[in-house]
Amino acid sequence: MHFHLPKPLHGWRAFVGEVGIIVIGVLIALGAEQVVVAIQERRASEAARQSVQAEIAANVKRLLGRAQLQYCLDRKLNEVGELLAGAGEGTPSPHPAWISRPTFWFMSTGNWQAATSAGRAALLSKDDQIRLGTFFADFDFLNQEQEREQTAWAHLRGLEDWKGPLGPIARFGFTQALQDARYSDYRIRAETINLMDGMHRVGIPIPSPSSAHTNAICVPITTSRVAAEAITRRSGPGLGDPR
Repeated sequence: MHFHLPKPLHGWRAFVGEVGIIVIGVLIALGAEQVVVAIQERRASEAARQSVQAEIAANVKRLLGRAQLQYCLDRKLNEVGELLAGAGEGTPSPHPAWISRPTFWFMSTGNWQAATSAGRAALLSKDDQIRLGTFFADFDFLNQEQEREQTAWAHLRGLEDWKGPLGPIARFGFTQALQDARYSDYRIRAETINLMDGMHRVGIPIPSPSSAHTNAICVPITTSRVAAEAITRRSGPGLGDPR
């Protein structure tokens, strides 16, 4: 028994030509789809980079605003230090009516987290992922350090309500809080410099300092709370400083 393959309607040559045209068309379509996907990924990658870099700049802008008031912070730390040194275990004089605190600025990481969870950060080069990710590890560190700093200043504000001599235990506690506040300030200043160096390396423009900080830390230590809060409410939140 013999089997005969059916012949194409217009012959084998025409059939091969038609198949070739179909194959080429499919390949062109696949190639075009890959080009579209590559363009979309490039756009998503660039949008993620711009969003993350904007968040970095906004955080550093706040830190630079803090740096503009560094002289006030240094002065207040020195005032408290001289007060404790002069008092010894006795009564602080003059009585510190306004200790205040540095402004707490939460370092945002929302854009980076959104880019990471949506997979857009993965579209960045490996080097970009490492460089940009390092910024946000630093921001997490700064949030934690600012929390420690606020705790130290909260302890120092206890001097505002202290009556009578300090005694050895209270003097030790206030002196320890002062050293904690100084060390946190040092670490925040050092990290700010590192962040600016990092921005320079990746080509992110250094922003102008934020002007949203309160001037509460600049008010002299002997100012009454009523007068100090009247001053600080003009430049900061309406709640004023905590006790």
